[in-house]
Amino acid sequence: MKKNRVRRYHTLKGHNGFTIILKPAVVFCSFLFLLFFVSCSPEETLCRKFISSKDSIKILLSKSDQLYKKNLKINTDSVPESVRDSVAIANSVLLGKIVNKTFLNLLDNGLDDGLKKRKFKIYNEDSLNAFMKLQSKGYIFNLSQIELDEYLDFDTAFQEIDDQTYYQELIMNASSINLWFEVSQLNGEQEQNQVLFSSQSISDNITGHFKRDFLTGQVKFIYRRTDINADDVYLMAMDFGTVNASYIFD
Repeated sequence: MKKNRVRRYHTLKGHNGFTIILKPAVVFCSFLFLLFFVSCSPEETLCRKFISSKDSIKILLSKSDQLYKKNLKINTDSVPESVRDSVAIANSVLLGKIVNKTFLNLLDNGLDDGLKKRKFKIYNEDSLNAFMKLQSKGYIFNLSQIELDEYLDFDTAFQEIDDQTYYQELIMNASSINLWFEVSQLNGEQEQNQVLFSSQSISDNITGHFKRDFLTGQVKFIYRRTDINADDVYLMAMDFGTVNASYIFD
């Protein structure tokens, strides 16, 4: 019997028969880097040069201590502005269970660990003076805004049985992390910061298939559902921190 499967993390992949995978959106929009298409040999030389010199690249990493939470499931336009946030959180499934400090620490740890593995020299705000005195190549990454959203995700499962296609609408809880980095180069010539945006999401896990009841002749969608919870969001925060370290490296 063919099955429909919905998976949550962007690191999971694969298709098998009827399997449907809802791939989370992982978007990285960059206004900083411009890619030039060059011949293989010069490109390889440039890559080798970067890998051999990356230990000398210094990064000042400035992080936000504020987490913006948005419940996109409800419309709070008619609610007084002073209580919109509290009403949105109170009517959410996940946001009210997320401790801001824990979430931010996990995101920071993932980002720091990912950068250290790539052997960059990392500076923070406490070592700002030392960084500003550097004569070598350096970059400033200011994580200016962190946003955690909760919303509904929709998809359709379908399967063909006896030359007829059956459909089932799927409604899932989903959550996404959105990050904005302001980037500049130490002693660079650019007049203003460039902005990098990245996003990652997860949703409920639904595994199911269509089955005909041979007594009634009706075809039903049989499924098993695993709802996302606060632990899943925390794991996503840690993972996404590591993912953004790879983006910075790239």
